[in-house]
Order: sequence, then C-alpha cells, then structure tokens
Amino acid sequence: MAGTLRETVLEGNWEAPMTAQRMGQRATDEVIDLLTHEDRQVRLITVACLEEAGGEKARSGMIDALSDEDDQVRMTAVRALHKNPDPDVYTPLMTVYDESGDANVRHHIPMIIARNDGQITDATPLTDRWAEEQDDQALEGMVVGLSRLGNEDARSQFVERLHSAAGTDLDRYLTHCEYIEQKWLINALAPIVFNKTKLRYIGPHGKDIDLRACDISVNLIAKLSGRRFSFEVNGRTNYLPEQLQEVKTYAATYSE
Repeated sequence: MAGTLRETVLEGNWEAPMTAQRMGQRATDEVIDLLTHEDRQVRLITVACLEEAGGEKARSGMIDALSDEDDQVRMTAVRALHKNPDPDVYTPLMTVYDESGDANVRHHIPMIIARNDGQITDATPLTDRWAEEQDDQALEGMVVGLSRLGNEDARSQFVERLHSAAGTDLDRYLTHCEYIEQKWLINALAPIVFNKTKLRYIGPHGKDIDLRACDISVNLIAKLSGRRFSFEVNGRTNYLPEQLQEVKTYAATYSE
C-alpha cells in the first residue's frame, strides 16, 4: 500500500514530486517543514515537490531553500522558482540576493524576477545592485534579467557580450536569447548567422546532428519574428549557405 507523500519523501523516493503534482497546493503543508531535514536528499525531494505543488506558500519555501547549505538544493530551488514566477517574490528575492554568498544564486535571481516582465514596474532594486555587483557570474545574470525588463544599457551590454562570446560562452548567450525571447534580439543575432561553431549535439533520432551557432540563430530568428522563410525551419537542421544568407539579410534589416 502506498504511503503518504511525506513518507515517500522521507524514504528518498523520487516518485514524490509526481504525487505532489497530482495533489497540487495541498502537498505543500505535508512536506514544507522537511526543508530543514538533516538529509540533503530529503531536502532535494522536498523542493522538487514544492516546485510541482506551486502556490504562494510553496514559493516561500523555494525562496528559503536558496539559502540551503547544499548547492544542489539551492539550484533545485532556482529551477523551481523559474518554473513558478510571481511578482510578489520580488522583495524577498532581493533580500536573498543581498545575503547570499553564492554567485550562481545571485546570477539567477534577476532572471527569475524578470520572468514577470509584464508586471515589474520598478527595476531600481536591480539596477542599484547591478552598479555594485563585482562578481562576473552574478553580473551576467543582472545583464540578462534587466535586458528582458527593457533596460537599454543592459541590452547594449548584452549585445556586446553576445557578439564577443565564443564556444561554450556563445552557447550560453544563445540560451539567454531563448530566455529573453524578444524581437529586439533579431538584429543582434544577424552577425551570428554565419558562425559555424558546433555547439549542441542532438540525437540519436535516426540522424545525429551537431547544431552550429548559425543553426541556433536561424531557429531563434524564425521563432522571434514569426516569419516563414523559403525553407523549413525545424530546430534540428544544419542549414545551407543560401538559407543562412536569406536569414542574415532579413535579420540585418529587420525593424519593429
């Protein structure tokens, strides 16, 4: 006979988040106190349960978990908050930002906040900290989050970083473009359309594909613009030179 959600979490069973998803917000009351359990596995599964449960109380628990002593628990909380954005967590997240010694947590906080871009009317708490932040990783998150929130200085710096990035750094900035998902990026992506650096492996699906920077940028430009090009953009293709040229010409001359 299946035990309760709490018992499943205490057993270290990763089926618990699926149970929490079915239970919804009722799951939170059953497990939230386990965020202070001595076993990191229990804390990990608890945060994953809160991610699936959702709701105000669960988000409060996720924020608490950003200060956990274990970095994997903290990153699980980061993922959970990305999945459960809410403008009401702006102030408590800024408190965590000020108190956290984890640059990776500080990197993600502005990006979590910016997922509520249509409801954030005052970015001053972020811009103030941007001016004071010294860590490169945390600064990157500030630039990305503020770019999504419409800060023009941040957008200018983002484009500079995108154009100067190479290798895994370029892949990360293209991922940031996928996160920002705004049309102003179309022009910024134009110079990447001829970059043939291999960045992402896709497979096996009958045919292994190494997506290049140019392929990823074509996929992004097509998604952001909604434009139908003369060829199929399917997300898993190495595009031909003439196809790259078509997209580059469009992106370079694009205006909103």
